[in-house]
Amino acid sequence: MRKVLILTHFFLFHCCILFGQDTRYVSANQLHLRQQPDKNGTLIQALQKGTEVEVLEAYEQGWSKVRVGGKEGYVSSNYLTDSIQAPADAIEQSQQREAPHASPQTQSRPSAPKAVTVYICDSSTAYAYHSSQSCKGLNRCRHPLRAVSQSDASNSYGRRACKICH
Repeated sequence: MRKVLILTHFFLFHCCILFGQDTRYVSANQLHLRQQPDKNGTLIQALQKGTEVEVLEAYEQGWSKVRVGGKEGYVSSNYLTDSIQAPADAIEQSQQREAPHASPQTQSRPSAPKAVTVYICDSSTAYAYHSSQSCKGLNRCRHPLRAVSQSDASNSYGRRACKICH
């Protein structure tokens, strides 16, 4: 009886692993594949928007173990989606092809709001974005500073607003 239970458990466990895998797509402009399920985990690779990943396991803490291009690692589950999303420039080109003879007045669209530029320390241990390069929160940064949009800082790099300058 004990052998039957062990074999049943073994079979069910491996079926769950084989059939529990799920294909998802990166929804952020850039998502970091890490060795550990932690925002400070060692970076393996930066995944671009639309990249297909195979979800091996999902954790309650907001991380998923994934496989992409033969590499396994962890990504934030918040930036995975069920369907592939076309990049914004591809959508714009598609719309222009659909109405090539439209007058300039119908082609003009309201301009999108300008992205707010913020600054981040290009270190794996940094956790905040800053409104100014001279923020006191950047005094200990020994790595290059990177100017990025505020949405990329929070979505792609997993940063939060600095408590000093925001």
